[in-house]
Amino acid sequence: MAKYLAGECTAEEEREVEKWLKQEPNRDALMGELRQIWYAKQPNTKQHDVSSSLERLEKRLDADSEASSGTGYGAKEIDRIPAATGSAHHAARVRSRKQQRRSAMHWIMRTAAVLLIAAGITALSIFLYQTSVQETAELMGMREVVTGHGERATIVLDDGSQVRLNVGSSLMIPETFGENTRTVHLSGEAFFDIVPDSRSFRVHTDIATAEVLGTRFNVYSYEEEPCIKLIVTEGSVRLLPSEETYGRHEGVMLSSGEMGIIDRLSPGEITMSHHVDVDRFIAWRENKLIFEDTPLEQAARVLNRWYGVEVYFSDPEISGLRLSASFRNEPLPEVIRVMALSLNLSYEVKDREIHFKPSE
Repeated sequence: MAKYLAGECTAEEEREVEKWLKQEPNRDALMGELRQIWYAKQPNTKQHDVSSSLERLEKRLDADSEASSGTGYGAKEIDRIPAATGSAHHAARVRSRKQQRRSAMHWIMRTAAVLLIAAGITALSIFLYQTSVQETAELMGMREVVTGHGERATIVLDDGSQVRLNVGSSLMIPETFGENTRTVHLSGEAFFDIVPDSRSFRVHTDIATAEVLGTRFNVYSYEEEPCIKLIVTEGSVRLLPSEETYGRHEGVMLSSGEMGIIDRLSPGEITMSHHVDVDRFIAWRENKLIFEDTPLEQAARVLNRWYGVEVYFSDPEISGLRLSASFRNEPLPEVIRVMALSLNLSYEVKDREIHFKPSE
């Protein structure tokens, strides 16, 4: 974008930018506002009111958001499914237009304007040359499906693939997949049922990437958890650390019944487990909550995502106790009662807070 404004693009780069501009009628106007800001920063040019230009840019961004929102979200269908457990029976939601304004497209455009004003062209050139024009355009077309406490969603993508999104998760989906790859971005947990296609399907998380052609697998990648887990239920999946966190890495190929784990403290290392109990890891799809020798501190984070409660411990040693229990469609009071009984603890409930302490 910076080279385009400066007139330093190659012919191919110029065609890419102009192709992007033609995709939405409002984008040409957006470029006009950026061009005015750019000229205001150049020597020997007539200055103008930069604040007014930024205000007009905001309005253009709003118009572009509305023009591009439409009904499609890179998915043919989004079923809103509240979790059957707990009291948080809410519908999964797609980001509102006001939130969509904070999507990658608008962030890039606003960043471009701020960098042009505050730091000139050097910082912007560095940023944009780290991301190709094609990648930037792909980010601009993203939409986000979000689930909160106790919410789940089933999304049917435009290639026929299905994604089941677990509680407290988000999935970034392009409006249309590219010619060579089908790429989504996940934060949280989701089960993928991918339709075979000549294009590879990639799931990016903050520290790892899963790549397939067509298969079924589960990705567990909550950023507050110490590791990510990929469990294959059918077919094969390549798991590799993301280039952003570890550089180039060949990754490992996982087959049905295998699990790959990447520790956030050692993102370049992948641990494999064979003959895992797949059903245990995907039981959440049937509203089953299973703890198997799980530290109580980790179980507390799960309760927060499922029921929207905060869990506290009167003694730090309590957080390390190991819990083994399973629940299905159980209300929160019953879950807490069983957990306390299993670990010989007492508890107190205050609003949306659970306080565990040793039994007296």
